[in-house]
Amino acid sequence: MDRIALDIMGPLPETSIGNKYILVIGDYFTKWTEAFALPNQDVIAVASVLVKETICRFSVPRQIHSDKGTQFESKIFQEICRLLGIKKDQDNCLPPTE
Repeated sequence: MDRIALDIMGPLPETSIGNKYILVIGDYFTKWTEAFALPNQDVIAVASVLVKETICRFSVPRQIHSDKGTQFESKIFQEICRLLGIKKDQDNCLPPTE
């Protein structure tokens, strides 16, 4: 996985074990996509899944693309990217207007 995209879906109806969000991680080249249930969408939950389920299994990606969600823009997430040499970019779209 050289270039991956991250996005979060939710909140969804809470599962029996307390999950309300889904983190979707997809590879741009192979189109391989995985989804992970999360109890919340904070940076610790997102970074934990990214490291344990993607980086440890497939290697460190060269680039991560995401929206401007607070978990992706946090200092913790930025520091993880810096330490691992990952280039971080995001959508620069504005929300739709009426």
